[in-house]
Amino acid sequence: MQGVHLRKYGVQATIDFELYEVDGVDLRVDAASATGDINLVRDGAVEEELDADAFVDEGRSYSLVLSAAEMNAARIIVYVIDQSGTKVWLDKVLIVETYGNASAQHAFDLDTASVAQSANNETRLATIEADTNEIQGKLPANKFMGSSDGADDDGTLSTIATGVAAVLVDTAAMDTGAELLGLLASVDTTATGATHATTYVTLTAGKASNDAYNGMMISVTDADDNNTETRRIEDWTSGRKATFDRAMSFTPVSGDVVRIWTVPYDKMAAVAGGSANTYIVNDTGAGGGTGIADVHVWLTADSAGARIVASGVTDSNGEVIFYLDAGTTYYVWMAKSGYTFSDTGEAWTAT
Repeated sequence: MQGVHLRKYGVQATIDFELYEVDGVDLRVDAASATGDINLVRDGAVEEELDADAFVDEGRSYSLVLSAAEMNAARIIVYVIDQSGTKVWLDKVLIVETYGNASAQHAFDLDTASVAQSANNETRLATIEADTNEIQGKLPANKFMGSSDGADDDGTLSTIATGVAAVLVDTAAMDTGAELLGLLASVDTTATGATHATTYVTLTAGKASNDAYNGMMISVTDADDNNTETRRIEDWTSGRKATFDRAMSFTPVSGDVVRIWTVPYDKMAAVAGGSANTYIVNDTGAGGGTGIADVHVWLTADSAGARIVASGVTDSNGEVIFYLDAGTTYYVWMAKSGYTFSDTGEAWTAT
């Protein structure tokens, strides 16, 4: 699969790509698309057919056109799959990220030659400095900041790497477990004073555009008893209303903490046959076997924990559900303030 294609939000775009013979060795140079061969998914919404409904033969490669309407999305996944009885090319997946709009994947407009300087830059810099100092105060000592005499500063990347690892596992350095979760969330906010139901909640923050977070995971923490439940967003509106894939056991109220997670529901895994896998976090202490709620659990594709593929928060039974490809091995990581997990980083094979 090629790398990510960057194109401007809301502007018609042409994407160039290649196709291979079904043996995966040679380029397929005489392919012709038919209706239904090209489909796309925008921001995790339902799959739809390409407006142009065809690609163009460019000789040894091909191109397809995404209309201006189709480019009104932050992230677009295009599937080029031969639907004929006998495939003549290997399946192709193209990923397009947009820029140049507040609703784009990258808000900054790459077509801008220069950015005008604001008169209040000094105020903004002062705010950044204050925020940086606050963050540094929460980091483990001597992990990033060397002493003036050089005693603790060896200037090596290994020192920085050690500090990063310490921040990931030493949740005691944070004020609360919720503070760590807030750093990992895409949107960290609260419910408004509007009317809510067990199947939806309206938030005080987040993108004010339809479908912006469709397919992403959302967790709601009850302000009264700190019970947290996690669901998938079926529909997001410009009014910041999130509708869940299934009802919660309680009705959100104003002040409940709500988080939308950076890692979205894996649409491609679902297409490939992804199935629900439940991971359970238990207390093995004196009350062994009791599920632990509010544990942030994330999965990585590598044993070093660098490539996150999914994340969630355990419910009141200590359970969290991931949609995964059966037979694939993932690595499980956990964090909650006041807890040490001996099996964090363990290998887990999806069923």
